[in-house]
Parts: sequence; C-alpha cells; structure tokens
Amino acid sequence: MARGQVDLGEETEGRDLAVDRVEVREEDAPSHVDLLLGLAGHGRVITRRRRYVLDGKPVLRSSSYLPAKLAAGSPITTPDTGPNATTPRAAPARKTTRATQYQTRPLSKTDERSLSGR
Repeated sequence: MARGQVDLGEETEGRDLAVDRVEVREEDAPSHVDLLLGLAGHGRVITRRRRYVLDGKPVLRSSSYLPAKLAAGSPITTPDTGPNATTPRAAPARKTTRATQYQTRPLSKTDERSLSGR
C-alpha cells in the first residue's frame, strides 16, 4: 500500500482511498475527551485529525486524542507516522494507557462543501 493510502476493508477494495489531509497539534482536551481520558479537567492532548477521500471525493473525517504527556516523544506527534493505525504509532512511548478515537458519520453535502473549500 502506498504512503497516504489506507485500507478500510472489502468496501474500498480496488478503489482509491487515501488520507489527503492530516493535522497534528497539542491542545486543551475538549471536555468530553478530558472526561473519557480521565484528565481531571485540565488535560492537554495530541490531536490528530484526518480527512479521507474515496475516488477523489471526501468521505470521512477522523479525530484521535492522546494524552500529551504520554504521547510525547513518539512518532504519533508528527504528521507522517508511517503505516498502520494511531495506537501502534504511539506504542514506542511505552506509556500510553488510554486513548480515544472518534470516527464520524459519512459526510453530508454541507460537510463535503466545507472540506473541499466550495
């Protein structure tokens, strides 16, 4: 599989599915993430946001949140982490005990326009 390509299984087999945008930054955890990660109301997280396109059309946005203290120094803090999912990329830190990832619904027409800049 080429860099930037992802495999979501049978539904996308033989089709061009790729991550075309990646944003990585440290920020204050949203309240729902803070609660889920047990950060006691004052946590910082490494947030990874990705946009997936299927056959050139935006189809999914995905966000992952990892406690910043635990992810520090791992490849997950860089945009190009290499192949595989978020959790294995954080593993070199050998500290990550809890992380959460949300995968959103398929994009609505409004989302598509927003993501494509139209």
